[in-house]
Amino acid sequence: MRLVRFAAFSALAVAALFSAGRAEAVDGGISGTVRDGTGAPIGGAFVEAFAFSGCCDSGSALTGPDGTYTISGLTPDSYRVYASADGYVAEFYDDTLDITQSTPVVVSDGTVTPGIDFALSSGGSISGVVTEDPSGAPIEGAIVDAILAEGCCSFGVAVTAADGTYTIEDLSGTSYLVFASAQGFASEYYDDTTDVSLATAVSVTVGANTPGINLALSSCGSTWPTPAGDDDCDGFMTATEEFVGTVPMVMCATDSTPNNESPDPWPVDFDDDQDVDVFDILAAKPHFNTSPPNPGYSARHDLDADSDVDIFDVLKTKPFFGQSCA
Repeated sequence: MRLVRFAAFSALAVAALFSAGRAEAVDGGISGTVRDGTGAPIGGAFVEAFAFSGCCDSGSALTGPDGTYTISGLTPDSYRVYASADGYVAEFYDDTLDITQSTPVVVSDGTVTPGIDFALSSGGSISGVVTEDPSGAPIEGAIVDAILAEGCCSFGVAVTAADGTYTIEDLSGTSYLVFASAQGFASEYYDDTTDVSLATAVSVTVGANTPGINLALSSCGSTWPTPAGDDDCDGFMTATEEFVGTVPMVMCATDSTPNNESPDPWPVDFDDDQDVDVFDILAAKPHFNTSPPNPGYSARHDLDADSDVDIFDVLKTKPFFGQSCA
C-alpha cells in the first residue's frame, strides 16, 4: 500500500513540477446588444464568433428580449463577430457585409469584451425562376446565391420550389451577382454566362423586391456522373477543382494538344489532351504514394482531395476512362 501511495504521490509531484509557473488559459467572452435601425432591441437574433486564425464557428448566442447577448467559453484570441435575425440584413462587426472588412474583436484571458453592438437594417429581395434550357421546364431544388458584386462572398441564398421560383430575402441595398446551380445542370451567373467577369449585377433597394432575375440552365448531357456542386459538368465538385487547381467553370480543354493550357480545365485529364486514357495514369505515376511535405506530392493529381496521391485517386479516373471532353 505504501508503494502504491508513494507512486501516486510521485506522479503528482512530477506533474506539479512541470506545471509550475505555467498558467492555464481561462476562457473569456464577448457581449453586446443587437438593435434595429430605430434603436429598438431585436430579441432572438443569432450572434456568432469566428476565430480570425482558423475555421468555423467558435461560439454563439441568442439575444434576449432586450437585445443583449453574451458569447461565453471563448479562448483568448481575435474574433470576427456576425449577427443575423429574420427580417433584417445580417452583418459583421463593425457595420460591414464583407467578411474581409470585419473588425477583429479581441478576447483576453478570463474577461468578457463588452460593447460589441449591432444595428441591423431591413433589407430588400431578389426573385425569379430557374428553368431548364431550352425546354423551359422548371427546375426544383436549384440553389440560387446572391454574391456581393463588390467584396467577398455569398450573402443570401434560396432553393427553388417545384415551379422553379425563388426569393432571396434580407439583402442589403447594394448590388449582387446571382448564381444558380442544380445537380445535372451546368451552373451559370445572371444573365446567361459562366464567366463571373461578364455577370450582370443586380441592384437591390431596401424595402423592395427586384423581380425577374431568371436563369435557364443547360443539362450537362455527359455520360459520367455529375455530383451536386459540379458547376461545369466535368464530374468534379467546384471545391475539389479549387483544391487540385483546375478551372471550376470550364468543362473541357480547348483543343487536343497536350499540356498547352494552364491551369487545366478537366481534373481527370492530367495531360490536358481532351481524353482520359493510360497516358493520364502515367502522368500521375511520378507522384504516386506521396503527401505533403514530400516535394513529389502534387495536389493536381490528388483527385479525392485528401492530401495523398494513391490508388484511390487512380480509382477516381475509372468512370471517365476511355471518354473524351471537347
